[in-house]
Amino acid sequence: MEHFEKKSKSSVTMNYKTSIAPTSHKHNDYVVKLLDDFVFTDPNNFTYHALILEYLPGGDLSEYLKEKLLNEGKETEEPWDENEALRITAQLAVALDYVHSQNVIHRDVKPENVLLSADKKTAKLADFNISRTIEATKNTGVAGTMDFYPPETLRNQETEQISFRRDLWPFGIIMQMLCSFRNSFKIKDFLIFFMKI
Repeated sequence: MEHFEKKSKSSVTMNYKTSIAPTSHKHNDYVVKLLDDFVFTDPNNFTYHALILEYLPGGDLSEYLKEKLLNEGKETEEPWDENEALRITAQLAVALDYVHSQNVIHRDVKPENVLLSADKKTAKLADFNISRTIEATKNTGVAGTMDFYPPETLRNQETEQISFRRDLWPFGIIMQMLCSFRNSFKIKDFLIFFMKI
C-alpha cells in the first residue's frame, strides 16, 4: 500500500487523479501497478484514500546500490556487470516514456522510487505522490528531492511551467550512480551543490 492519506473530501479526488494516473492503466511492465483503491470517511469527516499497489520484494534501487558499494572488491561479491546497469537504465527509460505518454510528470525520480523484483532483474518506477499531469504543472512551485533537482528548479524557472524534461535530469543521475554506486550531486553544502549544477 503506497499511501494512506487523511484529507478533506474536497482535496482527495483532485490529488488522486493527478498523482496516480499512470499506474492505473496497468499497461507497462516497468511501472508499479495499481491493484485497487478505496475511500472511506471517519467520524470527524476526514476522507482517507488508500492505494493498494503491486508488491516488489527486492527493495529499492538505493538499497541495492549501497549494498553493492559496501561489498565492492570483496571476493564473495559477484563483479558488477555493465549489462545490469544497462538493463535497469533501459527499464527506467521505458517506464518514463510510458508515464510521459500519459501526459504525466513524475517529479520525484530517484533510486528510492525505483523498486526491484526479488531476483533484481526487473526495476519498476513507483511513488506518484507528487506527480502531476502536464496540464496541472503551471505555478506548482518546487517539488521533489533536492539531491535530484534539475538546473531549472534551482533557477526558479519551474514555477512558470515545467515539462517532461523535469524527469530527465534525475534519470541521468541514476545512470551515473549505476556506474559508480555514488551520487556526484549529493548535498553536503548547498552552495557547492548549486555550483556543481
